[in-house]
Amino acid sequence: MEIVEILSKDRLRCEFREISKNDGETLGEFFSELSDETRSRFAPHPLTTEYADKLCLNLSDDTAERFVLYFQGNIVGYFILDNEMSSHEQKRYQPFGINLESKKDVLFAPCIADEFQNKGLASNVMSILIEHAKEKQVRSIVLLGGTQETNTLARAFYKKFGFKEFGGYQTEIYNIDMRLELL
Repeated sequence: MEIVEILSKDRLRCEFREISKNDGETLGEFFSELSDETRSRFAPHPLTTEYADKLCLNLSDDTAERFVLYFQGNIVGYFILDNEMSSHEQKRYQPFGINLESKKDVLFAPCIADEFQNKGLASNVMSILIEHAKEKQVRSIVLLGGTQETNTLARAFYKKFGFKEFGGYQTEIYNIDMRLELL
């Protein structure tokens, strides 16, 4: 994917692109500056500087496509499209007659820096990632771990793009599974 300029509602110019091996330090800074609330809503992996370095150094072994959103040299958004379907996700969707498969269905996990939330950036990125998935003939995009039932803003955001809710499951809180059919 080429570098794409993204404009926020308040006219901030950001750059959206695939992550690179050189992004480890900046990604680590992004992780370390997230609020506790934002951290509590993102759980695919640890949000540490050590993990950021490891992740960027091992991109060639990754099953996921990872993307970053930059503003003035700093990462302000991080997005995962993972081609490897987890058995945990598969089991939760089976009662609905949905058989999720690796590479046909991708797992999605987004994270936006606190001060850049609600500026329209995630909507612009979401449109790009949906088109990217369609070009790769992905059948559906599944929210990795769903979204927390109490996160009504996120649920409304995903519904705006056509995601549908499919039950849920309990951890410390109740999570709603959400999926967008593309094909």
